[in-house]
Amino acid sequence: MYKEKIEKEGTVYAYIIRANDKIEGSKFVTDPNDPLQLGMLSWPKGHIELPHKHRKMDKVIKEVHEVLGVVKGIIEVDFYDEDKNKINTTSLSVGDTMLLAEGIHRIRIIEDAKGIKVKQGPYRGIEQDKEIVNIEE
Repeated sequence: MYKEKIEKEGTVYAYIIRANDKIEGSKFVTDPNDPLQLGMLSWPKGHIELPHKHRKMDKVIKEVHEVLGVVKGIIEVDFYDEDKNKINTTSLSVGDTMLLAEGIHRIRIIEDAKGIKVKQGPYRGIEQDKEIVNIEE
């Protein structure tokens, strides 16, 4: 599967799955050691995944990753390194999904948008979970 990544000097800032990416089966685009896994699946009619459950286990999460899936509209995401230098800007449209992994990011709505966000919990409120960064451009 094609892996679209935004990275600088070995640091991955985001993984992107585009609506038109082609795969067979179930494939993950993230590194197995990442604290949140992002994948895509494509199965033919009649496929059955065996009944299963996920084992409970203790995991230490030091990085909060966030998944953003676009259901309607167009958004742009700007990426910055820790020194507030702009690395990249990418556009996401209907069906695209992004895992935000590292660094500073800003989301801009280009067309009226609707999406789905997923991140690790528990959520402790905006004051504890987010650090607003002043970017001058």
